[in-house]
Amino acid sequence: MATLLAVSIRSDAPTHLTRLSRARSRRQSGLGGQRRRQQRLTPHPRTGHNALPTDDDAPTTDDQGDCGVTPPTSSASSVSVEPYPTASDLGFAVHEEPRGPHGEALGWSKRLGDRWIAFRLLRRLPELLPVDGLQREVLGVSDLDLIAASELVVVSETGGDVIGAFIGPVGPPQELVGACVGWGGYVARRPRIVSDFLAVRADVRSLGLGGELKKLQAAIALERGFVEVVWTVDPLRAPNARLNFEKLGAYADRYEENRYGESYGTGLYGGLPTDRIHVTWPITSARVQDRLLGRYTPLTPADVAGLAHFDPNATDRERALVYIPANVDLLLASDPNAAFRWRLTLRETLQLAFAAGYAITGFVPNLDPERGYAAYVVSRPPGEECAARGSGIEVGGSKR
Repeated sequence: MATLLAVSIRSDAPTHLTRLSRARSRRQSGLGGQRRRQQRLTPHPRTGHNALPTDDDAPTTDDQGDCGVTPPTSSASSVSVEPYPTASDLGFAVHEEPRGPHGEALGWSKRLGDRWIAFRLLRRLPELLPVDGLQREVLGVSDLDLIAASELVVVSETGGDVIGAFIGPVGPPQELVGACVGWGGYVARRPRIVSDFLAVRADVRSLGLGGELKKLQAAIALERGFVEVVWTVDPLRAPNARLNFEKLGAYADRYEENRYGESYGTGLYGGLPTDRIHVTWPITSARVQDRLLGRYTPLTPADVAGLAHFDPNATDRERALVYIPANVDLLLASDPNAAFRWRLTLRETLQLAFAAGYAITGFVPNLDPERGYAAYVVSRPPGEECAARGSGIEVGGSKR
């Protein structure tokens, strides 16, 4: 069961989209950012999408100060860098045919290990129907909670896309083994992708397919003018934490209790409260682009040997650790009550850390193998403005 659950990531669609099902209404939330002047919307010169700013006042990650992103040791790592990496820069070979209505690429290939993987943008109903089965298999959701293909057909009209992964570089449709869904939109005039879910079939997960889907999502989003990608994730899942905070360079600074209810995805979450942390991926920042281009060495236990566990009475420390179980799926199978205690303990700890101005900026797997612990690295972003999380606009009942 542990392998099946490793990279299942859930998040929310933009609030301006009308959602017709119970699954849709439960995923809606308010998401905030700094206010900016009204901007004229014009089609992107390469993709034709008309939801993106092209004037000189277009918001960038630099404008927000990358609050919560910059590691305490390097204040320069969050500065926006242009030109941004393309899919080709990240090793994806573009398929020349077919092309989209504005001439945009619809397919790519990349060799992962000893296999070729084809990536395609899925926009028509027949292409999207297999995504239903993937959600059931990987996310453990019922028909009531999955996002139906009949709803996914409109994703590309928001500026986002559904990216499918298939075994084999080209040719007739192969079996779908992974998918990443991201809705496009604005929050406070800031263009962002809300990554609704990432799901990869267990038998190909060792290829690193989850990370490759996210890289391609970032490259496409950057080309279209988006500046960040956001999603939610279960904070108890170590494989997801390693992907999000080490491989991708995202950060989290907001906690939400029991987002979908205990009945959601019982095969995946074992009836636990579905607590989530809100993850932000500032894709225009140097911190993220270093990771996209493979210029980052993940943290090891030796790198955090001198750090103490987070203490709410010692919030003057720049960095601290927050322990989580190294394998929550084994814990759910062997001792569900212990998994529930972990849920409540982590909930209290992260809420206190976020309230004190910390953000999750790193992760160390297998920190203590004897006790079965991994750990988040939480850090205080430098500067009073970032510590206060920018504008302080209310977001879903909290501030960031």
